[in-house]
Amino acid sequence: MKQIFLSLIAFFIVLFPAIGQSTWLKPETGYITNDIIADKAFSCHDISGNTLYAIDSDGLYGYDLATMQQTLNLGKAPASYKGAWVSFVTADPDGTKVWVGYTSSGLVDDRIFSVDINTGVWTHAATLPGNFDMECHNGKYYVSGLNKEGWDGVNDVNCISLLDVSGANQHKKIIEIGGNSTGLAIDGSGNVYNAKYDPSGSSVMYKWSATAIEGILAANDKTFLTKNDATVVTTMPGNGPYDCTTDAAGRLIFNCNDFSGGSFVSLWNGKTGETQNYDKIGVYCGGSFAWFAMIKAKGDLANGGKIYMLNYGDPLVEIRQSLAPSIKRNIDDKLLPINAPQTEINLADYFSAKAGTTIEYAASAATNSILSSVVVDGSTLKVDYLADATGSAEITITGTTSGDATQTSFTIEVRDIDYSNGAFIVNEDWFGHSNGTVNYMTNDQQMVYRAFQNENPGKSLGVTTQFGTIYGNRFFFMSKQGPRLVVANANTMKEQVSIEEFVANESGNKSDGRAFVGVTPEKGYISTTKGIYLFDINTLTVGAIIENTSGEVGNMLRAGNYVFAEKTNEIYIIDATTNQIVKTIAGTSISGVVQALDGYVYVGSKSKLLKVDPYTLEQQEIALPSGIEIPSAFGWAWYAGSFCASATENALFWSKPGGWSGSNIIYKYVIGDESSLSAPFITLESGMELYGAGLRVHPATNQVYVTGKKSGWGDNSLYNKLYVFDGSTGAEVSRKELEPYYWFPAMPVFPDAHAPVLNLTNIEMEKGDQPIRLQLTSLATDADNNDAAILVSVVENNHPEIIEATIDGRELVLAQKQTAGVAQIKLQAISNGISSEASFNVTVGQATGIPVLTDGQIKVYPAPFNTHLTISSKQLQESRYQLVNLIGQVVQSGLLNQTENTISTTSLKPGAYILMINTTEGVITQKVVKQ
Repeated sequence: MKQIFLSLIAFFIVLFPAIGQSTWLKPETGYITNDIIADKAFSCHDISGNTLYAIDSDGLYGYDLATMQQTLNLGKAPASYKGAWVSFVTADPDGTKVWVGYTSSGLVDDRIFSVDINTGVWTHAATLPGNFDMECHNGKYYVSGLNKEGWDGVNDVNCISLLDVSGANQHKKIIEIGGNSTGLAIDGSGNVYNAKYDPSGSSVMYKWSATAIEGILAANDKTFLTKNDATVVTTMPGNGPYDCTTDAAGRLIFNCNDFSGGSFVSLWNGKTGETQNYDKIGVYCGGSFAWFAMIKAKGDLANGGKIYMLNYGDPLVEIRQSLAPSIKRNIDDKLLPINAPQTEINLADYFSAKAGTTIEYAASAATNSILSSVVVDGSTLKVDYLADATGSAEITITGTTSGDATQTSFTIEVRDIDYSNGAFIVNEDWFGHSNGTVNYMTNDQQMVYRAFQNENPGKSLGVTTQFGTIYGNRFFFMSKQGPRLVVANANTMKEQVSIEEFVANESGNKSDGRAFVGVTPEKGYISTTKGIYLFDINTLTVGAIIENTSGEVGNMLRAGNYVFAEKTNEIYIIDATTNQIVKTIAGTSISGVVQALDGYVYVGSKSKLLKVDPYTLEQQEIALPSGIEIPSAFGWAWYAGSFCASATENALFWSKPGGWSGSNIIYKYVIGDESSLSAPFITLESGMELYGAGLRVHPATNQVYVTGKKSGWGDNSLYNKLYVFDGSTGAEVSRKELEPYYWFPAMPVFPDAHAPVLNLTNIEMEKGDQPIRLQLTSLATDADNNDAAILVSVVENNHPEIIEATIDGRELVLAQKQTAGVAQIKLQAISNGISSEASFNVTVGQATGIPVLTDGQIKVYPAPFNTHLTISSKQLQESRYQLVNLIGQVVQSGLLNQTENTISTTSLKPGAYILMINTTEGVITQKVVKQ
């Protein structure tokens, strides 16, 4: 068997000569391979201390491992010896000699020599037929091979013997393995490793315990161990193993010649059994044939140790674990506004050093169209930008440890940010480390992180920014601690005012910020821990506390004639004109106050809803199904709460109470349909939970934006996602994984990109007609607001003696006076603090007998619509309709000549439209939304 091995080896050395500096071993991830002593093709080698002993046809040499320079020439076997092949080179731990084994054709004179390191004298120390490998342990010498005179290829089997160096050659067989000869290894504890090499492909690596070995040695008889006394370490494919070794930490390393799947060197993974229990370190990549041979280890592989392995005909290869740092996570691409402040990135958050090593960082930029400097200061990357520049640049970061490098790249883009077409996330941010922040996701799902700080270098939001809202093209950020209120331009994010404190009374007691609501374009309310303050929007100054408000007040809502303000267990109802509390509503565990599409105000109160008319203040209680509750916005710490409403369908949303662990379930209640609560509407993926308010519904698209973080505490809070779901079906639309950081998201906020539109048409009345009552929602619409929330008022009437125009709750009332003629009426619509005005004429003349059609006589459904829209009325004969987009273009039109008309809308893009119905009696308008 040995003879076959060595004959093949001689053939391949001739056929495939050494190829210098070629890389014949491809490392697996985390390892590095280098060819060493490239001008030699050794047949055997060993390591002792810092010396490599290796032999070729010219002799036995010693090399300094640090410099790879030859330090010893120990000659070769006596010329009189005709041994054909070197079996092994083994350095004796006593440091005085090197053992060299030879085998010969027919295994008739297979000698083992002892070579004196100081004198270079070769001494024939023993003869052992078919010797293959030798290991020294505790002063004893173990040799693997046949250990039998002669060789018949049938009865002889591979075994491990205790070498007799007395000259008597009475070698003691201690393990019989079977198969062809293979290399052996002994770890520091005395455990022995050897493989049964079976050319049929059933090769197995075994381990015999040190205790079993010591027992055989102590027996002093002819007993020996077999594979049945061993633990199966692993199986191997192909033609099987050649050699194995252990490092200083006892890790088993072995190679395997697999001529079909690719020869490899591997590390035992510690598992046992008849499976492949190893991880590959390197694979052959040098050419058409591999014959991996002896393998030796120096030191602890996991702590700077190295492996030295031969492939016959190639240079010796050095294998080690890479000291290059690993990438914890990629650096996210950055989107920044023009003239952004310096970007600082702690590179230690992205690179991980090997134990006991230090990383040196360097940075380079592929382009320089926007960058004024890219500097690494220790582990901090600092990037500065050219004034007024736009464009992008790719930055590559290199982390190096002891010459081993790892790289990662990211792109920075600088452009004029459009803050009107995406979504904001207001963040508490990392308490004790940073003030509040606001991130912005553009409509192409790119993130602008810390948008306010980018646009306002050197300025910041308050501590624990828990609430944000846009009103009148201003962004109001409310924080629990100073600066408690920051107001910015919503379109540019430029700061307009920063207010550090709210002083509750003359005693100087300070109030922590909670929420803001715009009441009129000139006036807002600020809720705090000590009541509600007036706020002058024109001068951006805080006024007095509203009389009789006290204690912690949270969310507020302007609806109809009133402001509804939530407290822990009650609702203040405040006259929006006089700022006086006109009523309080008691509740249990108040969880939010919203206005639905139907115009009513809904108060979440644990297991029920309170439905309130914002004009008459009449209220109705709606019990929720058993087991369904709305979480309180108060508790151990106030937050904005998950309770919210759609602006395009009559539905409410909230999250299931989650306690300390957070919730991953969202409910949708279609108002009036209790069955809509029979099952959760949205369930977040496993391992994620809502944080902060958790969700809000986009007023134009009806998509549900959900802020989720990894469940649990500590570093789990680094991992956050922004989910978008279809508000009609609950289907996931998208998800955006945020840059890892302790954002602690408070709530999503949406830009106010559209002003209200007044849809007015001239009206003719006959003298003596009853007053006309027009629904305000048919007169004014807003693409990104609930039409029921639009405040409509009569600002001018040039002929009050002809027509009286008044607002009565939800209706515009037109009542004729005694005089005939034409009156021009100007209306104002205020939607989310933005106002529009328009006029129409009312003509009062002689009676014609033609009734006036009002929007209440027309039904339009479904809302929102998708593939079709139905318009129903008994008075639509010979009428026409137009669908107008938000820039005034007619995108679809047609005839309505049935009582019920269904029109196809498949060609329309999703979004908001104005439906205009032209009848013989007038024009009716209504906002509709396509999903």
